[in-house]
Amino acid sequence: MENFFIITPIGLENITLAEFKEKWGYFQDSPEMSAQVVKGGVEVQCDLSHGLALNHILRTPTRILLRLKTQKCRDLPKLYKIIKKIEWKNLLCHEEVNFQVTAKKSRLIHTTKIEKTARDAIADYFQANHLKSKVLEEFKEKPLPTLFLRLFEDELTISLDTTGERLHKRGQSFSKAKAPLRESTAQSLLRYLIKDIDNAKDNILIDPMCGSGTFLRETMHMNDLIMREFAYHSLKINTEMPKMDNKASELFSGFYGFDLNKELIAENQKNYPQINFEENDLFQAEFPESLKNQIVIVNPPYGKRIKINESKSNYFAKLVKTVEKKLNPSALGLIIPTPYDKGLSGEKLYFNQNGVKVCFLKRLKS
Repeated sequence: MENFFIITPIGLENITLAEFKEKWGYFQDSPEMSAQVVKGGVEVQCDLSHGLALNHILRTPTRILLRLKTQKCRDLPKLYKIIKKIEWKNLLCHEEVNFQVTAKKSRLIHTTKIEKTARDAIADYFQANHLKSKVLEEFKEKPLPTLFLRLFEDELTISLDTTGERLHKRGQSFSKAKAPLRESTAQSLLRYLIKDIDNAKDNILIDPMCGSGTFLRETMHMNDLIMREFAYHSLKINTEMPKMDNKASELFSGFYGFDLNKELIAENQKNYPQINFEENDLFQAEFPESLKNQIVIVNPPYGKRIKINESKSNYFAKLVKTVEKKLNPSALGLIIPTPYDKGLSGEKLYFNQNGVKVCFLKRLKS
């Protein structure tokens, strides 16, 4: 059994755990595993091939790390010995690595010195254990692997990145709105919104401020595999994908996205003809009866990249009132930057979005 750490935004960890447990059932061989939430992610114990495959099946995390070692470490000579002792030739296809170093509440606190010591240790290891020239040639154009070093209260954790580009990069390119929502965050909020709704498949999903259509796109691909290049493909630990069955069903009966940006709407419609995109202003529009009493999700402007021409408290209160009056949703999920959620009732989930602390306000019609 190997130890993996699934990184998620703080506040969204339980959503990723739920997705993990749901999609673990896709594996045909029903492998053993254990998983628990910790701050900033989910710790998983499982075999290597299934742990690596999580990159392909999970859509809510940021990245997935393979834990290599955890040990007390209070000085640089000890750090050097620990890192040099690892059998890197069995893990890497390069003789160099990139580093991500964090250090808190530890005697070793200077991250530049920590990185230099670790880099020296790996260089000295490969000086005595060169990789075969055939391997170096095969992978010379591939990105260098990334090693994560974390020191907290003198405990060193060494992890190898299995993901590469963050997991919200799905392997496709779309036009972006001014303040785009990461696909992984959109996926988390969609799952949080519909987790208590039994008949979501009988409803239409509506985003009245859809921008580049992230919520709608993510819903359509909620249970699809992510088939792109991952960091583990350029490691010695690359293994064959386990066999899987997709046991998911359709989630919604239809999709509608509205936005003021004519160019984005045209681009969205071109890329996703199965979604209904229309140019429209939520505050001015009138919606047909067929779009009322459905499920609505909104990521409005926060007033940073896109300006709001009135007080933010008034704007967000007016936005909620407008959505409920015009669409009368059976379920509403809406992102609101704090503290402007105060005075608005509903179930609240807090997390950080592009450096802004926000609340996802959830309201279900009783």
